[in-house]
Amino acid sequence: MHSSSAGTFNADVKMFYSIWLEPPVNVAKPTETFITEVTRKVSGTPKFLPHVTLLGAFERSSDDEALVVLDQVCDRLRERELLPLECRPSSITCGQIRYQCVFLKLEKTASLTEAYEIADEIVSLPGASSDTFMPHMSLAYGIDDIEERLGVAKDAEDALFKGILSNVFNVAKISLWETDVSDLTCESWRRVKGTDV
Repeated sequence: MHSSSAGTFNADVKMFYSIWLEPPVNVAKPTETFITEVTRKVSGTPKFLPHVTLLGAFERSSDDEALVVLDQVCDRLRERELLPLECRPSSITCGQIRYQCVFLKLEKTASLTEAYEIADEIVSLPGASSDTFMPHMSLAYGIDDIEERLGVAKDAEDALFKGILSNVFNVAKISLWETDVSDLTCESWRRVKGTDV
């Protein structure tokens, strides 16, 4: 794990941060158990905590700088009375991207889209667009084999989507994570701060 860089500033060193929407415990616990089971069954798949990425991989020089972003996002969401954000599960889907390998797709609601636009306006992430924003909660990372992906998706359907992940849920926390996208193990990923909503 990286040690915290809070309070330090080095303009030459940039770190990647993400803003996550964390589900409530009744959703997070069974989903985390499922993700852990996938890591046991499929070699090379990393463990991570369940989340919906509001905005991923933006660069800042320190935790303090990134925390300013988190505070601004939360303040704006409150001002626009968007909290608590609602997540509406749509389907279990397979993707082609490492970090969108098998995931729970969420409805692209007006409130989630507006939340994304607020975060992006604050960060100004190059190439980001609400047109390409796809709210989702990943269930597996890094499965290259399509048959394995489909198998995990089927398991997710049976274990989660026919039960807890078929229900609408409200976001429990908005959190800031340091997410070094070059770390394929995700072991260095760390939560800097979580804010209850």
